[in-house]
Amino acid sequence: MLDFIHIDKRVKQALDKPPRDRYSYLANAHRKARKIIASLIQGTNPAMAGKLTKAGDNRINNCLKYDLGKGFRLVCIKENRNLFLLYMGSHDNCDKWIYKSRNIKKLYNKGETHPVKCSDPCRKKHYTGREKADPETCFKDFPPEENITQSELKSVFQGLTQV
Repeated sequence: MLDFIHIDKRVKQALDKPPRDRYSYLANAHRKARKIIASLIQGTNPAMAGKLTKAGDNRINNCLKYDLGKGFRLVCIKENRNLFLLYMGSHDNCDKWIYKSRNIKKLYNKGETHPVKCSDPCRKKHYTGREKADPETCFKDFPPEENITQSELKSVFQGLTQV
Protein backbone atom coordinates (compact mmCIF):
# COMPACT_ATOMS: atom_id res chain seq x y z
CA MET A 1 0.00 0.00 0.00
CA LEU A 2 1.29 3.43 -0.94
CA ASP A 3 0.89 6.60 1.10
CA PHE A 4 2.18 9.12 -1.44
CA ILE A 5 3.07 9.29 -5.10
CA HIS A 6 5.73 11.88 -5.88
CA ILE A 7 5.60 13.07 -9.48
CA ASP A 8 8.79 14.67 -10.76
CA LYS A 9 8.27 18.18 -12.11
CA ARG A 10 9.52 17.19 -15.59
CA VAL A 11 7.05 14.29 -15.76
CA LYS A 12 4.25 16.58 -14.57
CA GLN A 13 5.14 19.18 -17.21
CA ALA A 14 5.21 16.52 -19.91
CA LEU A 15 1.81 15.18 -18.85
CA ASP A 16 0.27 18.66 -18.53
CA LYS A 17 1.32 19.58 -22.08
CA PRO A 18 -0.52 17.17 -24.40
CA PRO A 19 1.00 16.39 -27.82
CA ARG A 20 -0.37 18.28 -30.81
CA ASP A 21 -1.42 15.15 -32.69
CA ARG A 22 -4.04 13.33 -30.60
CA TYR A 23 -3.48 10.06 -32.47
CA SER A 24 0.31 9.87 -32.31
CA TYR A 25 2.29 7.29 -30.37
CA LEU A 26 3.29 9.97 -27.88
CA ALA A 27 -0.36 10.90 -27.23
CA ASN A 28 -1.15 7.24 -26.63
CA ALA A 29 1.77 7.03 -24.17
CA HIS A 30 0.45 10.12 -22.34
CA ARG A 31 -3.00 8.54 -22.03
CA LYS A 32 -1.55 5.31 -20.66
CA ALA A 33 0.68 7.19 -18.19
CA ARG A 34 -2.28 9.21 -16.92
CA LYS A 35 -4.31 6.01 -16.52
CA ILE A 36 -1.48 4.36 -14.55
CA ILE A 37 -1.10 7.39 -12.29
CA ALA A 38 -4.86 7.57 -11.68
CA SER A 39 -4.89 3.88 -10.83
CA LEU A 40 -2.00 4.31 -8.40
CA ILE A 41 -3.72 7.26 -6.71
CA GLN A 42 -6.85 5.15 -6.23
CA GLY A 43 -4.79 2.67 -4.25
CA THR A 44 -3.97 -0.05 -6.77
CA ASN A 45 -0.86 -2.12 -6.14
CA PRO A 46 2.00 -0.72 -8.30
CA ALA A 47 2.55 -4.13 -9.91
CA MET A 48 -1.11 -4.20 -11.01
CA ALA A 49 -1.50 -0.55 -12.08
CA GLY A 50 -0.20 -1.05 -15.61
CA LYS A 51 1.88 -3.21 -17.89
CA LEU A 52 5.42 -3.54 -16.57
CA THR A 53 8.35 -4.16 -18.89
CA LYS A 54 9.41 -7.79 -19.11
CA ALA A 55 13.03 -7.31 -18.12
CA GLY A 56 12.59 -4.57 -15.51
CA ASP A 57 15.75 -2.85 -14.45
CA ASN A 58 18.43 -4.04 -12.06
CA ARG A 59 20.65 -0.96 -12.25
CA ILE A 60 18.46 0.88 -9.72
CA ASN A 61 17.07 -0.77 -6.59
CA ASN A 62 13.25 -1.05 -6.39
CA CYS A 63 12.86 0.29 -9.92
CA LEU A 64 9.62 -0.23 -11.85
CA LYS A 65 9.38 0.48 -15.57
CA TYR A 66 5.90 0.72 -17.06
CA ASP A 67 5.53 -0.07 -20.75
CA LEU A 68 3.49 2.73 -22.35
CA GLY A 69 3.57 1.17 -25.80
CA LYS A 70 5.56 1.81 -28.99
CA GLY A 71 8.85 2.21 -27.15
CA PHE A 72 7.75 4.65 -24.42
CA ARG A 73 8.44 3.99 -20.73
CA LEU A 74 7.57 5.43 -17.32
CA VAL A 75 10.33 4.92 -14.73
CA CYS A 76 9.37 4.72 -11.05
CA ILE A 77 11.18 3.91 -7.84
CA LYS A 78 9.40 2.54 -4.79
CA GLU A 79 10.84 3.57 -1.45
CA ASN A 80 9.01 2.35 1.67
CA ARG A 81 5.41 3.50 1.23
CA ASN A 82 6.22 6.15 -1.40
CA LEU A 83 6.42 5.84 -5.17
CA PHE A 84 8.51 8.31 -7.16
CA LEU A 85 7.61 8.83 -10.83
CA LEU A 86 10.95 10.11 -12.06
CA TYR A 87 11.14 9.86 -15.83
CA MET A 88 8.91 9.38 -18.85
CA GLY A 89 10.17 9.10 -22.39
CA SER A 90 11.28 6.86 -25.21
CA HIS A 91 13.01 3.57 -24.51
CA ASP A 92 16.45 4.89 -25.48
CA ASN A 93 16.08 8.08 -23.44
CA CYS A 94 14.90 6.09 -20.41
CA ASP A 95 17.88 3.79 -20.80
CA LYS A 96 20.23 6.80 -20.83
CA TRP A 97 18.49 8.35 -17.82
CA ILE A 98 18.70 5.09 -15.85
CA TYR A 99 22.39 4.74 -16.71
CA LYS A 100 23.08 8.28 -15.47
CA SER A 101 20.92 7.78 -12.35
CA ARG A 102 22.06 4.27 -11.42
CA ASN A 103 23.72 5.53 -8.21
CA ILE A 104 20.78 7.69 -7.17
CA LYS A 105 20.60 8.13 -3.40
CA LYS A 106 18.22 10.97 -2.60
CA LEU A 107 14.84 10.76 -4.32
CA TYR A 108 13.00 13.68 -2.79
CA ASN A 109 14.17 17.26 -3.24
CA LYS A 110 11.79 19.96 -2.06
CA GLY A 111 10.20 21.61 -5.09
CA GLU A 112 11.37 18.86 -7.45
CA THR A 113 8.35 16.58 -7.00
CA HIS A 114 4.62 17.04 -6.55
CA PRO A 115 3.34 14.69 -3.82
CA VAL A 116 -0.14 13.21 -4.26
CA LYS A 117 -1.84 11.35 -1.41
CA CYS A 118 -3.14 7.90 -2.32
CA SER A 119 -6.54 6.67 -1.25
CA ASP A 120 -7.05 3.50 0.74
CA PRO A 121 -8.99 0.75 -1.10
CA CYS A 122 -10.43 -0.37 2.25
CA ARG A 123 -12.43 2.85 2.47
CA LYS A 124 -14.23 2.23 -0.80
CA LYS A 125 -17.89 1.23 -0.60
CA HIS A 126 -17.81 -1.08 -3.63
CA TYR A 127 -14.92 -3.37 -4.39
CA THR A 128 -13.98 -4.01 -8.00
CA GLY A 129 -11.81 -7.03 -7.21
CA ARG A 130 -8.57 -5.44 -8.48
CA GLU A 131 -7.63 -4.00 -5.10
CA LYS A 132 -5.43 -5.97 -2.75
CA ALA A 133 -6.96 -5.21 0.62
CA ASP A 134 -6.10 -6.55 4.03
CA PRO A 135 -9.12 -8.55 5.29
CA GLU A 136 -8.27 -7.74 8.90
CA THR A 137 -8.85 -4.02 8.37
CA CYS A 138 -11.35 -3.91 5.50
CA PHE A 139 -13.98 -6.27 6.82
CA LYS A 140 -14.21 -5.11 10.44
CA ASP A 141 -17.92 -4.34 10.05
CA PHE A 142 -18.87 -7.85 8.95
CA PRO A 143 -20.03 -10.33 11.59
CA PRO A 144 -17.54 -12.94 12.78
CA GLU A 145 -17.81 -16.43 11.29
CA GLU A 146 -19.42 -17.97 14.38
CA ASN A 147 -22.54 -15.78 13.93
CA ILE A 148 -23.25 -17.10 10.43
CA THR A 149 -25.98 -19.76 10.27
CA GLN A 150 -26.11 -22.81 8.02
CA SER A 151 -29.05 -21.37 6.08
CA GLU A 152 -27.05 -18.20 5.31
CA LEU A 153 -24.10 -20.30 4.12
CA LYS A 154 -26.39 -22.39 1.90
CA SER A 155 -27.93 -19.28 0.37
CA VAL A 156 -24.47 -17.84 -0.41
CA PHE A 157 -22.92 -21.09 -1.68
CA GLN A 158 -25.96 -22.56 -3.46
CA GLY A 159 -23.99 -24.38 -6.13
CA LEU A 160 -21.64 -26.08 -3.67
CA THR A 161 -24.22 -27.71 -1.37
CA GLN A 162 -26.41 -30.70 -2.11
CA VAL A 163 -30.07 -30.51 -1.18
